[in-house]
Amino acid sequence: MDPLTLAMLGSTALSTFGSIKAGKAEKQAAYDQARLKEASAREMKTRALINKRALSDKAMQERGEVVQNITSSGFTADSSLSFLNASLHNELLAQRNIDRETDYEVATLNAEAASLRRSGKASQTAGILRGAGSILSGVSAFEQAGGYKGMLDRTLDSYGI
Repeated sequence: MDPLTLAMLGSTALSTFGSIKAGKAEKQAAYDQARLKEASAREMKTRALINKRALSDKAMQERGEVVQNITSSGFTADSSLSFLNASLHNELLAQRNIDRETDYEVATLNAEAASLRRSGKASQTAGILRGAGSILSGVSAFEQAGGYKGMLDRTLDSYGI
């Protein structure tokens, strides 16, 4: 096989392989980023649970101290109950805010992860299409150089036949 044909085939193969490999690498990078986003979402949920628990513990401790102070100072049971109700209401509102903020941030991270996966699949497809384009360009160049007949003529010429 003559050197020109070998060079064209080698160039086409290298370009095709490189395009497909690059597409796969882009997909893998996008998937890795998506996994990080999902891990962040899970961590955020865990932190929200810890924050809600800490809020609940702190509120319970404060209610206990206030009730003890109220009863020792001579206030009625009604006033201490109204305070307890208000404290519980505030605690529940704070927990709902934590849930709402966490749900929003988790949904955003999961949407970003899904988008990254779609982008990765598109990158891989684009790499395959670029590779197919390289093959077609190589075939076209081969045909323009005379195809198999041209290759045979060049080979015979190189041997002086």
